[in-house]
Amino acid sequence: MLKSKIEESPKLFILYCSLAGFIASWGISGLLVSIDVISQTPPGSFFGMIGVSLGFYDPATAALIGFTLHILTVYYCW
Repeated sequence: MLKSKIEESPKLFILYCSLAGFIASWGISGLLVSIDVISQTPPGSFFGMIGVSLGFYDPATAALIGFTLHILTVYYCW
């Protein structure tokens, strides 16, 4: 029944796929932060490396930029 609704409505299909990508991007980001906690590095170290590689040398700004870009790329590439 659900499959027939998705096949009839491409908008519904896009909505479900976008929701799945959004959930996956937050799940992956959460796992990366938990790895930082387990390895006893400051939370956001992975995201900070993304920000530093783009020229943002303030630790908080680098982590925020890295996290935002990671969420966007995982979400849109899913």
